[in-house]
Amino acid sequence: MQFFRLLSTLSVPHTTLPKRTQQCYLRLLDLIFTLAKNTLCLNDGREVDLACFITTFLGAFLLLFRDIVGHTYLATVMSARQLSYGCEVKKTVELCLDVQGSGIEYQPGDTVGVIPQNSEDEVQKIMKHLKILERADTVVTISVKPGTVKKKACVPPYIPVKATLRHILQTCLDIRAVPKKTFLRVLAAHTEDPSERCRLEKLCSKEGSADYSEFVVTARNTLLDLLETFPSCCPPVEVLLEHLPRLQARPYSIASSPLQKKNGCTELHIIYSLLEFPASEHGAGFRYGTCTGWLDYLTRPIQTVISPHDSVSEELKRLTLKDEFVELKVPLYLRKSTGFNLPTDPSVPIILIGPGTGVAPFMGFLRHRQAKQRRSSELVFGEVWLFFGCRFEDKDFLYRSELEKYIEDGILTHLFVSFSREKRGENVPHYVQDNIKLCGRRFVKQVFEKSSSIYVCGDAKNMGKDVLDAIVSVIQNEKDIEEQKARLMVTELQSQGRYLQDIWI
Repeated sequence: MQFFRLLSTLSVPHTTLPKRTQQCYLRLLDLIFTLAKNTLCLNDGREVDLACFITTFLGAFLLLFRDIVGHTYLATVMSARQLSYGCEVKKTVELCLDVQGSGIEYQPGDTVGVIPQNSEDEVQKIMKHLKILERADTVVTISVKPGTVKKKACVPPYIPVKATLRHILQTCLDIRAVPKKTFLRVLAAHTEDPSERCRLEKLCSKEGSADYSEFVVTARNTLLDLLETFPSCCPPVEVLLEHLPRLQARPYSIASSPLQKKNGCTELHIIYSLLEFPASEHGAGFRYGTCTGWLDYLTRPIQTVISPHDSVSEELKRLTLKDEFVELKVPLYLRKSTGFNLPTDPSVPIILIGPGTGVAPFMGFLRHRQAKQRRSSELVFGEVWLFFGCRFEDKDFLYRSELEKYIEDGILTHLFVSFSREKRGENVPHYVQDNIKLCGRRFVKQVFEKSSSIYVCGDAKNMGKDVLDAIVSVIQNEKDIEEQKARLMVTELQSQGRYLQDIWI
């Protein structure tokens, strides 16, 4: 049941305020408006111009000091360099962000939550279908409809009390969330065509569970896909506010050291691979990932493509050749790690396992170690092994020149690389777990005789499980024990904080 109501008011800038400042914002806005109107003796015809000016100024002011009033910080993008090449691999980009003065105090191994925006094109299409384009940039006041029968009905905290519909749809709601059956039932009630309404009702019925699973869940059909599939479905925008969930931040591993500074700025690096979702036979069109698509769209004007054969010095030269400065902002907040950090004792040897963008936190480890070595020649550092994997040597060998330089400088002791799409013979390793098995004896010795800590970063579904199985296998073979006992030894490593994982689903 619809229980929101919208009251149209005036235009405001597209800013997102933390919940705890929303009430202060509205009180301050009302106070300034009333004082200005009374002082200037404006008539009703001039009120709109005054309100537009005040809200724009106030919104800009609060946006400027957002890092003070909330935990989210608008980081400036200093550079964006593409790390992969060719259409056979995912486009991978490293962003260098300036967080100087943000209050963010991170350590290698921490992550940040990046707050994305929905696709402008998708938001525009939804608003056009719902026939609300004319008032898309008009401020509305959102409140619970008087007399609603829903228990404990309230405006969700992630929806501003006053905002434009465009702002809400683009920054607050997840318009790509899988529509739940309750949502479909409401959509069916606002569908004029009998056959389309019948189809939607079937999808949300008990008998249509298999159809719902195939057509909606598996096919990844979103709200926009449903609206385009069922053109006569035109619900009021309040229905979307009630049923669409919050647009969530996306976590990204930090690929830098807090000791890295450039021109007095504290750097924070993240890596993203541009996700692509092909068109579905059930209606879902081609699209990019919500966050990676937004990051790529935002930074495309300043992205630098660097040859995989360039040296580190040549890369740095190219990154400083841009004459035009375009200030781009990425809203983010720090997510402290619960243990996935470097050992407090730098002499402890470590084994790093991270294929693809899973190498991100380990670049932070290596860069931090390099910075500490430059600061103090007295520190003793343990061995560092890195197992890295990608598809092609010349297309997505991320940070190749930098890793090879770390080998030369002694920052990195061993680099084991595998290429899953290269045809180089049967005994050539294709995945990181293959390299672990190939150096099984040395690996086991490094862990149990030299007390190395193991760090694993990547996807949990395949890589995480395969790496665990490979480590169990080499322990079992080298120590000549049962598999169950080998797994218990890995469990013991985990309890000691020496087998650490940063994996995602």
